[in-house]
Amino acid sequence: MHKVLVYSFPGEIDDLSHLFPNERLAQIAAVVRAAGAKVEIWDRADLGTLAAMGPRWWTRMLARFPAAYIFSRLAEKKPVSRLAQILCGLPLKLALSAMAAQVESNYRAFIRREARRIADGGFSMILLNVWRGGFRHTMELARLTKQLRDVRIYATGQRVDWAREHVLDLYPQVDGLILGLGYDSIRRLAIGEDPETLSRVATRNKVPAATDSLAPEDVTRIPEPCYDTAVYHGLDGLFPLIHVTLSNQACPNECAFCVRPANYGRHVIRKAVTRVVDEIERHMSAGIRHFRIADSTPPPQALTELAREIVARGLQRQGIRLTAFARVDSNRNEDFRLLKSANFMSLFFGIETLDDDGLKRACKGITYDQIRKTLRGASKAGLFVIGSVIYPMPGETASSRARTLQRLNELSMYLDSVLIQPAGVYPASPWGKNPERYGIALHDDYIKRGVDYPVKFIVPMQFWPAFPFSYDLMDKPAGEVRFEDILGEFEKFSREVHGSLSTSDVQDYSLLVAGMIGKDPFELTDALKRILVTRDYAALSAMLRLAQNTTAVAERAARLVFSSSGAEDASAGENLNP
Repeated sequence: MHKVLVYSFPGEIDDLSHLFPNERLAQIAAVVRAAGAKVEIWDRADLGTLAAMGPRWWTRMLARFPAAYIFSRLAEKKPVSRLAQILCGLPLKLALSAMAAQVESNYRAFIRREARRIADGGFSMILLNVWRGGFRHTMELARLTKQLRDVRIYATGQRVDWAREHVLDLYPQVDGLILGLGYDSIRRLAIGEDPETLSRVATRNKVPAATDSLAPEDVTRIPEPCYDTAVYHGLDGLFPLIHVTLSNQACPNECAFCVRPANYGRHVIRKAVTRVVDEIERHMSAGIRHFRIADSTPPPQALTELAREIVARGLQRQGIRLTAFARVDSNRNEDFRLLKSANFMSLFFGIETLDDDGLKRACKGITYDQIRKTLRGASKAGLFVIGSVIYPMPGETASSRARTLQRLNELSMYLDSVLIQPAGVYPASPWGKNPERYGIALHDDYIKRGVDYPVKFIVPMQFWPAFPFSYDLMDKPAGEVRFEDILGEFEKFSREVHGSLSTSDVQDYSLLVAGMIGKDPFELTDALKRILVTRDYAALSAMLRLAQNTTAVAERAARLVFSSSGAEDASAGENLNP
């Protein structure tokens, strides 16, 4: 019988979302197990593993005091003076540099030990989930493991979505890539089929041109994700927040910045809503109360149907809390009041820009009037409304900036949070495939640096490395635009939005975690920036204990409500921390 390892190492914790159970890992494990193979998940995103590799205490102490001042200014939406940048910013950067060197050394040692553990585990196949921070270390793990044992290694996940065949070009230790969800191909690999015959497996001999040219992924027949602690190691170090999917993650749109259609296709296949809520109920019987709908493009009316089923089963009276992504084009006719009745707390809308020409350049397919009406409807229903904005975008001008700010001001009564990110250029996106068309210049080392670029969603951009690309900005051609120009525009725009317009930058999942631990979500968001930058793992551990205690109390109560489901105490997972 084949024995498969599903593995994930996220590297540095630069976002709270690193610390949630990974639905993709759990789903892969369920598919492999249903195929008759043995499977284990080693999720090294757990706080215990990552904290054990943290920097020495004295560097954290050095960072604590300057960070306290700088992040208090950021929390108050006030600029940091030039003097404060010298007295606090410079010492903080020096401390962070020392931390990074220590952590890098710890990671290298951990990866060497981990490769030996994997080689001794008797696995015939390894599926690597490659995502933001840990990609480089995961590739080193694959190289070392190959030296110790002849084993097939496949990569899947976010970095594969972004870079596709370039991963194979740069890393010979990887035998192939799982494109999109690829669950049927994973099942076939688990039973020993030839990867060259599988449609969603890319190898050096074949790379499918685009996933949307393939038959859509049928998610109606796959087993429920596996969170069995005998299989999923690391759950005890993660926040009890579960992601749930409604579909095969396909998207019928083609936004210029997005890689999703190229990887997941355009033909949407929905799961039956009763099946989705059955899965939610099973988690609730174990004390879980907080859920995030993982689909970035929920099918039209899918959220409404989910809410209706939740209310029909009375789950809103048992403490369920949910958040979801939503699109203005496909979800503007949802019954927002029903969502609120079902205890949906928040909806996250991708706005990207409010400039008319910018919306067209981004191929969003929506208008400002549609955005305004949708946000108003969600806000009037009592939902916490989050809008994401890409700024600056390629081709941004003073006029487009002013128009977006003006309209954000008009929408501020409907927006509880505005999340701002500068434009990222990924090889599998239309921007990455046709950069000249969009005023984008890719640096000579774009692929090599871009594959491993550490996106840090919650960490201030001033702590990011330079981009391996540039783009037309404020009437300057891309070739003349430096990273500092993009950073300057981003920071100026962010101060205007979060200062003058008095909007927050709370993430939807931070809203859920704040509810778990009884903390104000705005205060939690500000605290997390300092905690993550200074690697204050003690503070994160305290939050985790609070969240887990809340779940334990809910589990005891759930035994009365869900007694017919046969819920049992979860056993402790294997401790493989170094």
